[in-house]
Amino acid sequence: MGNVARNLFGNSAGSVSHSERDVLYHGGDGGSSGGGMSDKLERRIERLEGDLSLTRNDLATLAERTTNLSTKADVGEVKGELKADIAHLKGDLECDIANLKGELKSDTANLKEQLKSDINSLKGELTEAMDKRFDKIMDEMNRRFDKVDDNTKWRWSGIIVPVCTTIFTAAVAVFVAKFVG
Repeated sequence: MGNVARNLFGNSAGSVSHSERDVLYHGGDGGSSGGGMSDKLERRIERLEGDLSLTRNDLATLAERTTNLSTKADVGEVKGELKADIAHLKGDLECDIANLKGELKSDTANLKEQLKSDINSLKGELTEAMDKRFDKIMDEMNRRFDKVDDNTKWRWSGIIVPVCTTIFTAAVAVFVAKFVG
């Protein structure tokens, strides 16, 4: 407590007399002078009123905020709900992952079969195209060999056979002429 309050309500040395109270409240002459003590009290009261106004504003702010405060029970309840929601979402997520994994395996198997089918189809088309090309090459080679064969036949029959026959006949004539004559 302040000195004024001790003096007003008594202190450990004893109680304050009536005249001391007059001095404290009215400046010492029974209220006629309006001395320095009452000025001090007025200033203190003004400060107290200002502090009280600030305290009321703070109290109003706190009262407004208390509507948003939660108790331990509220927090525990929300915590339990969150745990339940998390567990539920985790279960849903695991189920979705399992479903997606199954779909992915199925899609992968289908894609694998489709790729095999496409590769086999391409193999068939490629083999067929290669066979056609090979047949064309073989036909061209046969045609060229036939042409060479025809040229060779002409040479054999037109030039080489008569020349060989003439040479053979001349050799036989020389051989017979040597031994006969």
